[in-house]
Amino acid sequence: MSHPDDQKRGADTEKSAALRSADEKRVAEDKAAHPPTEEHAAQQRASEAQSRAENRATKAREKRLALLRSAAHRLAALQGYAEAEQLLLQVGEIDDAIIMYKNCRDFSSVVRLVSEHRKDLLLKTHLEIGEQLKSEGDHSLAEYHYVKAAEMSAAEKAADSYSSVKVKNPHSDYYYYYYEGREGFSLIGHRH
Repeated sequence: MSHPDDQKRGADTEKSAALRSADEKRVAEDKAAHPPTEEHAAQQRASEAQSRAENRATKAREKRLALLRSAAHRLAALQGYAEAEQLLLQVGEIDDAIIMYKNCRDFSSVVRLVSEHRKDLLLKTHLEIGEQLKSEGDHSLAEYHYVKAAEMSAAEKAADSYSSVKVKNPHSDYYYYYYEGREGFSLIGHRH
């Protein structure tokens, strides 16, 4: 003996199958009663052909960009940094070019690319390079980047009328310079 819910589900399934069949029949009758005109069919074929051509062009462009990226990374591995940079910039991978130079410690190229393409990150870049060099013990080159950051910060501070703070480190002969900007206080350098 079957359960009443099973009987109801069976009846619902039969109803929905009948409705689907009726809908399919109506669509077929509508198409037969109103066949597409030759002009409409030609437009449809042209639209489909254009869509296929655009898809092929997009795939070809993506393949070309992937090949150029791959070639750039191979050149970087072979220390062909200038050529790799050109390819990376050509495909719009500015950040990859910056990272490439950072990894090979060509900080002048890092600063050049950042100043050309990511101006809003130049202060932060000088600070990061300074911190990296300081942690590696290269205090004179670190100081150069801190001074560049301080110069930029001073210009920004003057333009934005923000205040700066000089703090002496009690454990060393260093003074740390901070400026108050839009995002709070930031370290901009140090001196003996």
